[in-house]
Amino acid sequence: MPGSTVMVDHGVSNGNGGSSGGKGGKRPLPHIEDITSVTVEIEAYTPIERVLQMAETYLRQAESSKNFGRPDLALKDYIRATTIIVTEIKKMKGWVSMQNDNKAQWERYQRLLKQIDTAHGDFAAIKAEIKADNARTGVKPINHGPISTAGANGHGHRTAHSISSNRVSSAKGQSLLTSPPTSPQPRAKPIVHPKPQSLHGNALRPSGGGESRATQAQQLAERFANLRINPAQSSHKQTPQTITSPTKSSVDATFADLPKVPDAIYNPPRGTISNEAAQLPSSTPNMFSRTVPTVPVSLSKPISPPPATPELFVTAKALGAADLEAITQALDKSREYITLDELYEALDNETVLLIDIRPREEFDRAHISSSAPVCCIEPEVLARPEISANQIADSMILAPAAEQLLFENRHAFRRIVFYDQNSRAINAQPKTPQEKAINAMFVALEFYDFPGRFLERPGPRPAAEEGDGRRAAAPKPQAKLLSGGFDAWVQAGNPVGTSFTKVEHKYKASRPPREYYNQPHKWVPRPIQDPAEIKRWEALAINRTYEDFFSRYPAIDLRESMTSPVVGDKRPAVSLPPVRPPPAVPRRSYTGLADVGDVEAIGRAPRRQAGVYLRTGISNPGSWCYANSLLQALFASWGFSSEIYGGDWLRLYQVPLKPGETAQGQLLMRFLMSIFNELQRKAEKTIYPIDFMEYLQRIHRASFGRVVSNENVFGTNYQQDVLEFYDWLMSIVNDETNIHRDQADLGSRDYAPRDGSYTACAIDYWTRWTQRSASLVDKYFRGVEVTTLRCTNNRCNTVTRRYSTFQTLNVTVDPATDPVSMMALLRNQTQRERVTATCDVCAATEKWSTTKLARLPDRLAVCLLRSTFIAGVPGKITNTITFDFVNVDLTPFMAEEDRGNAGNLDHHYAGDMTYDVYAVTVHIGETSRSGHYITYVREWESGNPHDWIKLNDTTVTRVRVGSPRPRPPGDVTDELWSARGNDSGAYMIYLRRRGY
Repeated sequence: MPGSTVMVDHGVSNGNGGSSGGKGGKRPLPHIEDITSVTVEIEAYTPIERVLQMAETYLRQAESSKNFGRPDLALKDYIRATTIIVTEIKKMKGWVSMQNDNKAQWERYQRLLKQIDTAHGDFAAIKAEIKADNARTGVKPINHGPISTAGANGHGHRTAHSISSNRVSSAKGQSLLTSPPTSPQPRAKPIVHPKPQSLHGNALRPSGGGESRATQAQQLAERFANLRINPAQSSHKQTPQTITSPTKSSVDATFADLPKVPDAIYNPPRGTISNEAAQLPSSTPNMFSRTVPTVPVSLSKPISPPPATPELFVTAKALGAADLEAITQALDKSREYITLDELYEALDNETVLLIDIRPREEFDRAHISSSAPVCCIEPEVLARPEISANQIADSMILAPAAEQLLFENRHAFRRIVFYDQNSRAINAQPKTPQEKAINAMFVALEFYDFPGRFLERPGPRPAAEEGDGRRAAAPKPQAKLLSGGFDAWVQAGNPVGTSFTKVEHKYKASRPPREYYNQPHKWVPRPIQDPAEIKRWEALAINRTYEDFFSRYPAIDLRESMTSPVVGDKRPAVSLPPVRPPPAVPRRSYTGLADVGDVEAIGRAPRRQAGVYLRTGISNPGSWCYANSLLQALFASWGFSSEIYGGDWLRLYQVPLKPGETAQGQLLMRFLMSIFNELQRKAEKTIYPIDFMEYLQRIHRASFGRVVSNENVFGTNYQQDVLEFYDWLMSIVNDETNIHRDQADLGSRDYAPRDGSYTACAIDYWTRWTQRSASLVDKYFRGVEVTTLRCTNNRCNTVTRRYSTFQTLNVTVDPATDPVSMMALLRNQTQRERVTATCDVCAATEKWSTTKLARLPDRLAVCLLRSTFIAGVPGKITNTITFDFVNVDLTPFMAEEDRGNAGNLDHHYAGDMTYDVYAVTVHIGETSRSGHYITYVREWESGNPHDWIKLNDTTVTRVRVGSPRPRPPGDVTDELWSARGNDSGAYMIYLRRRGY
């Protein structure tokens, strides 16, 4: 039957007895003919994986038996392993596909061949040893007579005969059904009951209790023989060899009442990764096997019963004609490939996921580079039969984490486009490995892709979500093959990308290039230009208070009449648009005790006085902790926040329009003013900035200039990096408060003076900068740094200085130093290093580079760069980084130290550069785009520098920070320093210049 394995062992003992006769002597070995007569018979539909496992098991057993001094058993297992690898495996149905499609199994097969060839010499010596022992002991081969369970043969030695099993043999090669060996005092054998009449047409009568044991065994052997051969066709004497040989039985009148194979009405789950589970038919005690469906047919389509077959037992069928027709109809229903022009249009208007199904080496060498993300799925993965999309995701365990995340979130995209080298269409009947990979990818995405949870997708919500408040599941994305593949993309002159996916095991401690500290904006600010939409967002950004409500809807002073005067029918020519009605007043009392002033009393009742709570928390319905932590830190930035919630920015920063713009509503600033007002009043325990986050999502999605998935957009239900959010938010604030925003952007041009002092050049550079950028960010958070490049040629020594601005001081973290202080990291970062750069004077290829601070702002944001991204895998450095909370002296890092400000310059360039920490954002998690963010802010009102407030979304608690050792209970300094040895630690530190 399917998957069964029969092993015939002709003889396991010598021909003269079980012992050598002498007490304690060496046992005679069986005759060499009995040992070498072992055979292995495997069903042709047995999975290749199972066959390879059997061969490996036999080979291991042979080595073990050889080491334990059992050469006869060792030689038998070696012969079994050799027979399987050399002969039997080539008879399997999966032999051809293993050579072409399954690289891992082919390598295992080659390895087994090599192991067998290597061990051949040892087992040849064992064979010679057995022959020599046979000649010495005079052992004779066993005569194979008719099957019998008698206690001994003519010489008094037991014989063992194997009978064809109806189940798969164990890995050790032992048959599951063997004739039990006799013993001097045999136990009573259980009575063999027949099958029920409903399951067997020719049920045998149960054996009587008085029959001999030999008669019962003979009847059992005859029953098995009747199932395999037709007595009318074989008249010769049956032997154990003929009994155990698999013979097909024709279905005639004798077996007319045998049960039929049940219809395939159940699709087994396909969540397993094992090939064996997908190929091996089930085997049950009553010898039935189910037919595993192998085609993606609809569940509503009736499944026809299998055609009549002359065989008694059926196996898992291959792809049938009806199944191929179903796939062909699915391919013909709609064109399942996409052209280059259609791909261009989809990239502009839809969210697209690209999947490269070429080998990883070719993907790393070159792949499609576009606005859409791309991941690689190797053809070896798609070679597994009937693989599902979830199985593909499970098999990407060694792929980069970013690619795994892309494929797991495939339902967030509108369209999935996969490609190979040059295929143009999907073949319903694939023959080559390339065609099979394409077909498997299409079938997995179209038929075997089952979303496990509700997903959100950019665009309008489904009707079910608007109607009853429930979230509807997004439909599966359309899977398309790129016609022409990668070759068509390259021939059209499109860009290609490269990648490097070799996993590194060590960090390279080095400073990032200077371009990292002065990156251009990744997002282009795109203010909303529609006046109606601007008004709609302005209405949401207004801070609604109780005073506003009762000023718009005052109490009613006049009594209402029960009747109304009759007036003429004067209807307007055009009906007015619907408006929200004013709120209803409280129901009047007709007892004479009511008063008009009651309305005002009711309005005053729910009002809370300002300053009721220690701090106001911010709600986090999903993954908004990155935004909540930044809002709390920016609100703690005194000066910056006071100008916003006080409304001074409306007067100081009246911005012009850029060329081509029609409106600049400064909507983000209005939202920040509303939120900071609520935080300043401290009248509410929690605020819910839902409209603010929806607006962030709206403008951030527009800033990309293309369609992007939700996981890359701020304001969605995906966790984001707080540093990226800070850079983007400050770029929008800079654009909405820049009074010179209509000037040409000259920020990309380098300012590289050769003469003058560092400070004088910094002042000149800042003066030029403020002529095109004078915003709220420039006033409080913008600084200037200078990079000095000196030629390494001692005869040249040409010096070049380059000035640039920064709004975040990024500090590189060396993973080799743990613990380390922030000041030590800054000293290491401002030391000179050798870089590759060409000298304009002597053409030398290297220079000495040194970076110093030339202008420090009043509010300094420092980011400890803990995040890593090695070979496409995100990570985090969890070293302990200590820092002071007061008296942080940054003067040594200035390009020119001038503590006394002898030149009476602006305090941003000279003087005592001492700062105090007023806010710290802590990240808990493995990567910056996962985990959780918490912000700690200093409580300035208490006057104690150790009194801080922990803001964990809606939870607000008092804590102690920076207390001298031994630290009192409740001090959380170690949590900020990451001294607990876990994934927690300071990520962003905000400092305030003393006296400013």
